[in-house]
Amino acid sequence: MVDPFTVGRYARLRCYDNFDNIDTINWFKNDVLYDPETDNGEFQYNKSFISFENVKQRVSGSYKCQLVFKNGQHLMSNNSVQIDVKSRNS
Repeated sequence: MVDPFTVGRYARLRCYDNFDNIDTINWFKNDVLYDPETDNGEFQYNKSFISFENVKQRVSGSYKCQLVFKNGQHLMSNNSVQIDVKSRNS
């Protein structure tokens, strides 16, 4: 699945988190642990969301999340979201 985002606009990604006993949520971009501040983004709602107030071209990539439960088990999303940032003129 490819989600088109537009440069300069607001965008948000959500990790499915309807589970009990979640200790933390890890995000990956192109299979590398991701910190959204790298792309002027931020985590929201205990890392359930990544939001970008002003999307930049460098946000493009493949994203997925990993739930880490309090008992130490990990659940990696089977689905990744491919983000393709378009210029405003496209």
